[in-house]
Amino acid sequence: MRNRTLWLKDPCNDLYQESFEEAAKAIESHQQAMASGASTSSYASLLQGLKSRKSRTLQKALMYQICGWVILAASIVGLVGFAKTK
Repeated sequence: MRNRTLWLKDPCNDLYQESFEEAAKAIESHQQAMASGASTSSYASLLQGLKSRKSRTLQKALMYQICGWVILAASIVGLVGFAKTK
């Protein structure tokens, strides 16, 4: 296993050179994106979308809980009423 990792890190290896060049390009493109400020606005819109989605999910969960309690209460009242009639 150790021989394999040494071979992968060999600077004469073509695959190693290509991956090193691609990593350098990725760093440059990230710096350009950060300098332009485009990523900041997209990040802010992403956060806003997540917040509104979470809010809607919480509202929906609350509605389901309230409906569940109403159905449970109605069922208990109905069963008690049915039991008293017999």
